[in-house]
Amino acid sequence: MTARIPRTRVALAAALCALALGAQPVAAAASEPAPKAPRPGAKLALIKYDGTHNTVPSEASFALLTCSPPGGTHPTPQAACKLLRDVDGDIHKLNKSPDQVCTKQYKPVTVHAYGQWYGRYVNQWKTFANACEAEAATGEVFTF
Repeated sequence: MTARIPRTRVALAAALCALALGAQPVAAAASEPAPKAPRPGAKLALIKYDGTHNTVPSEASFALLTCSPPGGTHPTPQAACKLLRDVDGDIHKLNKSPDQVCTKQYKPVTVHAYGQWYGRYVNQWKTFANACEAEAATGEVFTF
């Protein structure tokens, strides 16, 4: 047989437990402005390797890039974050040196970025005809 406890007693017990654990009364919390939620930053894993995006690389270069504040294992995080901010984190829109002259040699290079870009999940890759074209487009973002 179970005992029936009136709802008012349950509510009173819950309120007392909450106060004992350090909770603020509802009236006091309502009078104070709610703290602003921090804007999520950018945390990207960057990968660069020889071959197309559907090949398994034998070797690859990796860097971790964080923005707000710039950091991670990337050698030039400030420059990389600025370039990515200019295109809202879309590596397909990167075009740092559009007039750079590159040979027509076909030795594909793939770049891949995944992680969080200010609250948005990112999982992008792009294959370039060669390393020169990759560097001309992506600049410091994939220079590591």
